[in-house]
Order: sequence, then C-alpha cells, then structure tokens
Amino acid sequence: NAETVIFSNSVFANLSDYALDYYRGGFDESTIGGSLLINHCVFDSVGNTTKESILKLSRIMFVKINNSIFSNSTAKSTVLLWGLYDKMSRCCLYNCPKPELIKSAKTTNLTFDNPLFEKKTYSLSGNSPLKGKAVDGSNIGLRK
Repeated sequence: NAETVIFSNSVFANLSDYALDYYRGGFDESTIGGSLLINHCVFDSVGNTTKESILKLSRIMFVKINNSIFSNSTAKSTVLLWGLYDKMSRCCLYNCPKPELIKSAKTTNLTFDNPLFEKKTYSLSGNSPLKGKAVDGSNIGLRK
C-alpha cells in the first residue's frame, strides 16, 4: 500500500508487463487519494505483452510525469491520464504510443525524437535532441 509513489532517475527496461500497476480503491471520489510523481526516468521496451499501457493507473488523483523517456513499446498507450491534476510534460515518446487523455488531463512539450542513447546505456549521446530540454534545463531522461 502507498499513498504516494515517486520514481526519480530510474530505468525500467525489458518488462513484458506494466512498470507500475497503481490502484486507488474506494468509491468516494471526494476523498483525496493517490499521488504519483515520475521525473527523469526511462521506460524502454515496457508493456509489450499486456498490450494495454506502460503505466497502469486506476483512479489516482494526482499524477505528474516530467522529463522522462518512453521508448520501444507496442502497448496501446503510454498511460491513461484522466483528471484535472494529471499532467505529462517534457517527455519523449519514441517508437511508443501517445498517452490517452480524459477529462482535463494535459500534456505539454512532448517530443517524438530518437533519444540517441549511448551504446549499452541509457545515457544520452552527445548529439541527442533531448540534451538540455528538461524543465530544469538538464537532459530529458536520466540525470547524471
């Protein structure tokens, strides 16, 4: 059980299922509950067997996904964002589906460029179009 889940500067690679299956139970929608923050992460080849999504979120109230890379997935969507407080910003979706948006969820500054990782790592190469493009001026993806 968790009220708040934070993924920061992490890599999730070669997972046939979701990187996260986060469910908020209960039926009272006025109850505040569930918060997810993802910042400077890489999701590579995730969710290819489930075919549903890379991140499975059910009724989470606050979702913020920033400065992250989603690549090489055959899932139906990256993530389903459905509420007023659900936002995805400064993320790269390369060879990967777009997020599904419902109600007032928002995406801003998404890119679809090849991240150009260094060989056998998830560090960006010197000529990556994602260098210096994060909200904080650092790279999208992993922070060094």
